[in-house]
Amino acid sequence: MSSPKVIVFGPTGGVGLPTAITAAENGAKVYLAMRDPSKPLVHSGTTTSLTKSEEASLGFERVKADFSDPSSVESAVRTTGAKHAFIYLFQPTPQANAYTKESIKALKSAGIEFVVFLSSASIAVEDLNSIQPSDVIGYAHAQVELTLEEIFGAGAYAAVRPAYFASNIFWWVKMVKQGELITVGPEVRFDWIVSEDIGHVSGKILAQGPSIFDGKTKKSPIYLHGPKMVSLNEAMKILGKVLGKEIKVTSVDLEEAVKAMVEVNGMPEFLARAVLGMTDELAKSGNLEAAGLYTGRYHEEGLKNYELYMGKKSTELEEYLEKIKGTFA
Repeated sequence: MSSPKVIVFGPTGGVGLPTAITAAENGAKVYLAMRDPSKPLVHSGTTTSLTKSEEASLGFERVKADFSDPSSVESAVRTTGAKHAFIYLFQPTPQANAYTKESIKALKSAGIEFVVFLSSASIAVEDLNSIQPSDVIGYAHAQVELTLEEIFGAGAYAAVRPAYFASNIFWWVKMVKQGELITVGPEVRFDWIVSEDIGHVSGKILAQGPSIFDGKTKKSPIYLHGPKMVSLNEAMKILGKVLGKEIKVTSVDLEEAVKAMVEVNGMPEFLARAVLGMTDELAKSGNLEAAGLYTGRYHEEGLKNYELYMGKKSTELEEYLEKIKGTFA
């Protein structure tokens, strides 16, 4: 059996790079689709990076492509002959959804047979059409999944739905360095799934294609949740212990938190309002365990899926923070 040819869009991303590495380790010939093919393969939100020699040993080949440019997507796929593709949504905006749909069409017309999409666990419903635009992140990802269903059909794509990224802690790097974190709802608990773990599962599915699914325990969508529920208050205590310093956490109202996220950390306001708004609603409702996201079969599957696919336990937050502590020094 010949090695599958796969193409990874966004291979310098926190999930894209470990996806590419894992796909190669599982026998795939991997092509890296990059806007800038000269860019180093490293991402600050992960512990994964590759030297030139390591990249060569994995057999990676780089190809110029931009997922916001459907013609470049089609050209890259035709040039490489890839049959499987890994994609993600760059930003949860109507503009991104528009070009993503055209680029998905380009994937299909160029010969891609199977797609792995980095979606979101904020989709915790069966009916994707029921998700409203006011749910910025959930709606944007649901629209991509609907597009994949329309263009590729069931069984020809996999939606990987991780919950709360551990790398979200990088939102607060500048505040941590200053010794005080200003936010909303720091008592709300999330799961803190590590980007590399998401990439491990995505890469294995990308390499093996739809044959990896058994229709029972292994099936799409694939929810991925971190192993332990931890609040931001608790996360900062863990990080403070790792760094050997005290990090003060100040709880403020939503508007002040959004302002701080934009001015201090440079996050776009629409995104700051989306992510902090969800936390604010949970805190005000007393829903400190983020019920809905972390209840029922979605959470049960999310806790089990990493070990189901990879045969080992997922990464604990403490272990992850120890590895990336240099960023906060």
